[in-house]
Amino acid sequence: MLIKIRNDLYPFSHSFGKTLLITNTNYTLQVFPSMLIFKEINKDKEFKIHFDINGPIKNFLVMQDLKKGIVKISFFTKDDFISYKIFTFDSTKIFFEKIHSNSLDLKINTTSKKVKSKSTIELPIEITSNEKIIEKLSFGSHKKQDIDLIKRREDIKEIFPFIFSLSQFFKCEKKYTSQIFKSIEKKIKNKDKLNLEEDFLNICKSFFFDFFTPRIFHFDYQNIFKENFGKIDPIIILKEFSRLLRNTLILEEKENVNILPLLMKEFFCGRFINVNLNFAIIDIEWSKKLIKKMIVKPKVDKKIHFKFQSKIDTFRVRSFLKEKGKVHKNNDLFFLEKNKTYFFDRFQK
Repeated sequence: MLIKIRNDLYPFSHSFGKTLLITNTNYTLQVFPSMLIFKEINKDKEFKIHFDINGPIKNFLVMQDLKKGIVKISFFTKDDFISYKIFTFDSTKIFFEKIHSNSLDLKINTTSKKVKSKSTIELPIEITSNEKIIEKLSFGSHKKQDIDLIKRREDIKEIFPFIFSLSQFFKCEKKYTSQIFKSIEKKIKNKDKLNLEEDFLNICKSFFFDFFTPRIFHFDYQNIFKENFGKIDPIIILKEFSRLLRNTLILEEKENVNILPLLMKEFFCGRFINVNLNFAIIDIEWSKKLIKKMIVKPKVDKKIHFKFQSKIDTFRVRSFLKEKGKVHKNNDLFFLEKNKTYFFDRFQK
């Protein structure tokens, strides 16, 4: 019994001037065919790269690989084809994958360079973390990952996994104490679903733009929230949104783990895997708004209660897939042994 998520996240756009977060750094990137603008988050520091190309531009594509944290850009100019990647493995670099004419003139601010196919240039952007995506989330959406179409559809089933995945590339120990997030936290604590989807979606509309890039100023002027946010780090908003979303699906307490404690009505099916709790790694799958399968891999010996949705009465637990297993009741106490694997299924009302 395995629980897998097969569709990777590759949001893309064919539009000029879209902004994205460069993973594992404190920089955003705005992409135009002949210019890249790199801005340090919440600071005035920026630099630009200008490409000496001839328009018009055709088949422009910018894509962010949220599995590896790579940005891919490609397009045709009047007389050339250019394809390059920006990545942040050991340092921030641009790799020019393909230049059809085999050479390209560019300027980093005022410094001129000539690059060729398969060449690399290093950028003055510090790597601030080495975080990668561990936890994966899917609500069963397989629609085209064009960010312009995603924004138009306003479907939280496809929006939320992008934000949740992006947040894992960044470290941030601070918590955001805004009233906006406090109200959602209170709803989670009280298991109050009233307008919960709308609350989360309004945060998306106000605080995320283009490639789900967090911001503190509402450039759309929708006046959804009128709170003054000062100069907080937008990464805090990204992390807090994801933390609260995670808590609606799996909420860890001292002696209890709540599974799907506040499942939003739009999320009638889904999978959440590699969930890193203090004592275990957990995978869950649900359909028709009820838990269907769960796999638990303890990291330590632990006594714990698993609290499932109130409609669940009994379920089966096995340590080996070929054994019959034992039937347990909702909220039973388990003693989990380190390095064993526990398979939960046959959830019954």
